[in-house]
Amino acid sequence: MTRLEKRAFIKKQVIRGLILLALIILSFLLAKKNLQAEQIGWLEPLYNKPGLVFFLFSLSEMLSGIIPPELFMIWGLQASVNIGYWYIIAILSVISYVASFIDFSIGKYLQHTRYYRYVRKRYLQKYEQQLEDFGGALIIIAALTPLPFAAIAMLIGAGGYPTRQYLLYSLSRIVRFFIYGWILGQINYL
Repeated sequence: MTRLEKRAFIKKQVIRGLILLALIILSFLLAKKNLQAEQIGWLEPLYNKPGLVFFLFSLSEMLSGIIPPELFMIWGLQASVNIGYWYIIAILSVISYVASFIDFSIGKYLQHTRYYRYVRKRYLQKYEQQLEDFGGALIIIAALTPLPFAAIAMLIGAGGYPTRQYLLYSLSRIVRFFIYGWILGQINYL
C-alpha cells in the first residue's frame, strides 16, 4: 500500500467515524426533542440498573461492538444522576479496553485452531491487509474509528503481536471514549 493509499484509508475511517457520530447526535437530539417521557418509559428500568447495562456493554464490546458505544454514553447522560456521567464514561472505557484485551488474548490462544481459521476466513480476512500495511498503528486507527475494534484485536493477537505494545496502543480507545463523552455531554445541553 502506498503512502497515498494509507492516507486515503485513514481519511475514510475518520470520515466514517464523524458521520456515525453525527447520526447518533442527530438521533439523540431528535429523540430528546420529540419523544415524551411516557414514550420511552420502558427504558427507565435500565437507568437504575447500571450493572445490567455494563454487562450488556461488555458483551457488545467482545462481540465486535454490536451496539455502538455512543448509545451507552447517551444512557450515561440519563443515568448520571445516581452515578456521575464521567464516572460512567470511565467505566465504559475501561470495559472496552479490557474486552479488547480479552479478544486479543482469544486471538493469541485460538490462532492455530479450526474455529479461528473459520472466523478469520469469514470475518477477519478483509483486515489482514490493513494489519500488514499499518502494523501497530492499526490498533490506534481501530480504537479511534468505527473499524470493529474487537475483530482487529483478535486478528492482531492471532498475528503474534507483542502483548505489551498492544496494551499500550489500545489505550487510545480510552481517549476516544472521553472525547466522544465530552462531545455528547455538550450536545446534551442543547
